[in-house]
Amino acid sequence: MLSRWTLLVGFLLSLALPALAQTLVYPVDVAVDPDGAVFVADHEAHALLKLEGGSFKTVAKGQGLPRTPLYGIRHIARAKDGKWVASDPATMKLYTIDGAGKVEPVADDERFVTLTEHNLRRYRSALQAHIEGLREFCHRHEIFYADASTEGGLEGVLTRELPHLGLLGWR
Repeated sequence: MLSRWTLLVGFLLSLALPALAQTLVYPVDVAVDPDGAVFVADHEAHALLKLEGGSFKTVAKGQGLPRTPLYGIRHIARAKDGKWVASDPATMKLYTIDGAGKVEPVADDERFVTLTEHNLRRYRSALQAHIEGLREFCHRHEIFYADASTEGGLEGVLTRELPHLGLLGWR
Protein backbone atom coordinates (compact mmCIF):
# COMPACT_ATOMS: atom_id res chain seq x y z
CA MET A 1 0.00 0.00 0.00
CA LEU A 2 1.28 3.48 -0.84
CA SER A 3 2.15 5.60 2.14
CA ARG A 4 1.37 9.28 2.53
CA TRP A 5 5.08 9.99 2.30
CA THR A 6 5.54 8.06 -0.94
CA LEU A 7 2.83 10.23 -2.44
CA LEU A 8 4.39 13.35 -0.94
CA VAL A 9 7.80 12.44 -2.37
CA GLY A 10 6.22 11.84 -5.75
CA PHE A 11 4.53 15.23 -5.70
CA LEU A 12 7.65 17.00 -4.48
CA LEU A 13 9.88 15.45 -7.08
CA SER A 14 7.56 15.41 -10.06
CA LEU A 15 5.81 18.75 -9.62
CA ALA A 16 8.22 21.01 -7.78
CA LEU A 17 11.69 19.67 -8.49
CA PRO A 18 11.71 18.29 -12.06
CA ALA A 19 15.46 18.72 -12.49
CA LEU A 20 16.13 16.81 -9.28
CA ALA A 21 13.60 14.13 -10.18
CA GLN A 22 15.71 13.32 -13.23
CA THR A 23 18.60 12.31 -10.95
CA LEU A 24 16.41 9.85 -9.06
CA VAL A 25 15.43 6.48 -10.43
CA TYR A 26 12.61 5.22 -8.19
CA PRO A 27 12.32 7.17 -4.91
CA VAL A 28 10.23 5.32 -2.33
CA ASP A 29 10.82 7.12 0.98
CA VAL A 30 12.04 10.45 2.26
CA ALA A 31 13.31 11.57 5.66
CA VAL A 32 14.59 14.82 7.10
CA ASP A 33 17.38 14.72 9.67
CA PRO A 34 17.51 17.03 12.73
CA ASP A 35 19.61 19.54 10.74
CA GLY A 36 16.98 19.75 7.98
CA ALA A 37 18.92 17.70 5.41
CA VAL A 38 16.72 15.66 3.07
CA PHE A 39 17.45 11.96 2.48
CA VAL A 40 15.77 9.71 -0.07
CA ALA A 41 15.64 5.92 -0.37
CA ASP A 42 15.84 5.08 -4.07
CA HIS A 43 14.61 1.53 -4.70
CA GLU A 44 15.95 1.08 -8.24
CA ALA A 45 19.25 2.84 -7.56
CA HIS A 46 19.66 0.58 -4.48
CA ALA A 47 20.83 3.62 -2.56
CA LEU A 48 20.37 6.11 0.25
CA LEU A 49 20.79 9.61 -1.20
CA LYS A 50 21.19 13.04 0.38
CA LEU A 51 20.11 16.32 -1.17
CA GLU A 52 23.15 18.63 -1.23
CA GLY A 53 23.61 21.80 -3.23
CA GLY A 54 20.69 21.15 -5.54
CA SER A 55 21.55 17.56 -6.42
CA PHE A 56 21.52 14.16 -4.80
CA LYS A 57 24.74 12.65 -3.45
CA THR A 58 25.08 8.96 -2.66
CA VAL A 59 25.39 8.19 1.06
CA ALA A 60 25.36 4.41 0.60
CA LYS A 61 24.78 2.19 -2.42
CA GLY A 62 24.16 -1.51 -2.72
CA GLN A 63 25.60 -3.73 -5.43
CA GLY A 64 22.27 -3.96 -7.22
CA LEU A 65 22.32 -7.74 -7.14
CA PRO A 66 19.55 -9.91 -5.67
CA ARG A 67 20.06 -10.97 -2.04
CA THR A 68 22.62 -8.20 -1.40
CA PRO A 69 22.18 -5.26 1.02
CA LEU A 70 19.98 -2.37 -0.15
CA TYR A 71 18.82 -4.33 -3.21
CA GLY A 72 15.20 -3.52 -2.34
CA ILE A 73 15.57 -0.51 -0.02
CA ARG A 74 12.09 0.71 0.97
CA HIS A 75 12.04 2.72 4.20
CA ILE A 76 14.54 4.88 6.02
CA ALA A 77 14.62 6.31 9.52
CA ARG A 78 17.20 8.07 11.65
CA ALA A 79 18.31 6.14 14.73
CA LYS A 80 19.18 7.80 18.05
CA ASP A 81 22.89 7.16 17.44
CA GLY A 82 22.77 9.20 14.20
CA LYS A 83 22.96 6.20 11.88
CA TRP A 84 20.27 5.51 9.33
CA VAL A 85 18.16 2.36 9.44
CA ALA A 86 16.96 1.04 6.09
CA SER A 87 14.45 -1.72 5.52
CA ASP A 88 15.01 -4.06 2.61
CA PRO A 89 12.10 -6.44 1.97
CA ALA A 90 14.06 -8.07 -0.87
CA THR A 91 16.57 -9.47 1.63
CA MET A 92 14.09 -9.45 4.54
CA LYS A 93 16.59 -7.53 6.67
CA LEU A 94 17.18 -4.19 8.31
CA TYR A 95 20.48 -2.40 7.73
CA THR A 96 22.26 0.42 9.52
CA ILE A 97 24.13 3.01 7.49
CA ASP A 98 26.73 5.16 9.23
CA GLY A 99 28.00 8.61 8.23
CA ALA A 100 30.74 7.06 6.10
CA GLY A 101 28.18 5.03 4.15
CA LYS A 102 29.08 1.69 5.73
CA VAL A 103 26.13 -0.70 5.50
CA GLU A 104 25.72 -3.36 8.22
CA PRO A 105 22.87 -5.83 8.76
CA VAL A 106 20.97 -5.49 12.04
CA ALA A 107 21.24 -8.66 14.12
CA ASP A 108 18.07 -10.76 14.04
CA ASP A 109 17.51 -10.38 17.78
CA GLU A 110 17.65 -6.56 17.46
CA ARG A 111 15.00 -6.30 14.73
CA PHE A 112 12.00 -6.57 17.00
CA VAL A 113 10.43 -3.92 19.20
CA THR A 114 7.94 -4.68 21.90
CA LEU A 115 4.98 -2.42 21.29
CA THR A 116 4.08 -0.84 24.58
CA GLU A 117 1.92 2.21 25.18
CA HIS A 118 5.12 4.19 25.77
CA ASN A 119 6.64 3.00 22.46
CA LEU A 120 3.42 3.79 20.63
CA ARG A 121 3.41 7.35 22.02
CA ARG A 122 7.06 7.76 20.99
CA TYR A 123 6.28 6.43 17.50
CA ARG A 124 3.36 8.84 17.09
CA SER A 125 5.50 11.72 18.34
CA ALA A 126 8.34 10.85 15.94
CA LEU A 127 5.87 10.52 13.06
CA GLN A 128 4.37 13.93 13.86
CA ALA A 129 7.85 15.48 13.99
CA HIS A 130 8.61 13.86 10.61
CA ILE A 131 5.41 15.31 9.12
CA GLU A 132 6.17 18.77 10.52
CA GLY A 133 9.74 18.59 9.19
CA LEU A 134 8.49 17.75 5.69
CA ARG A 135 5.91 20.54 5.79
CA GLU A 136 8.53 23.04 6.97
CA PHE A 137 10.91 21.94 4.20
CA CYS A 138 8.15 22.41 1.62
CA HIS A 139 7.27 25.81 3.02
CA ARG A 140 10.91 27.00 3.06
CA HIS A 141 11.45 25.93 -0.54
CA GLU A 142 7.98 26.99 -1.77
CA ILE A 143 7.10 23.44 -2.77
CA PHE A 144 3.48 22.46 -3.19
CA TYR A 145 2.38 19.41 -1.24
CA ALA A 146 -0.87 17.66 -0.48
CA ASP A 147 -1.85 15.50 2.46
CA ALA A 148 -3.90 12.63 1.05
CA SER A 149 -5.12 9.57 2.92
CA THR A 150 -3.93 6.30 1.41
CA GLU A 151 -6.19 4.03 3.43
CA GLY A 152 -8.26 3.11 0.36
CA GLY A 153 -5.21 2.01 -1.62
CA LEU A 154 -4.27 3.39 -5.02
CA GLU A 155 -7.87 3.27 -6.22
CA GLY A 156 -9.00 5.39 -3.26
CA VAL A 157 -6.22 7.90 -3.81
CA LEU A 158 -7.03 8.25 -7.52
CA THR A 159 -10.83 8.26 -7.26
CA ARG A 160 -11.41 10.07 -3.94
CA GLU A 161 -8.43 11.80 -2.36
CA LEU A 162 -6.72 13.55 -5.28
CA PRO A 163 -9.98 14.72 -6.92
CA HIS A 164 -11.16 15.97 -3.50
CA LEU A 165 -7.95 18.00 -3.19
CA GLY A 166 -8.43 19.38 -6.71
CA LEU A 167 -5.27 17.68 -7.97
CA LEU A 168 -6.89 15.23 -10.35
CA GLY A 169 -9.94 15.53 -12.56
CA TRP A 170 -11.79 13.09 -14.74
CA ARG A 171 -13.24 13.77 -18.20
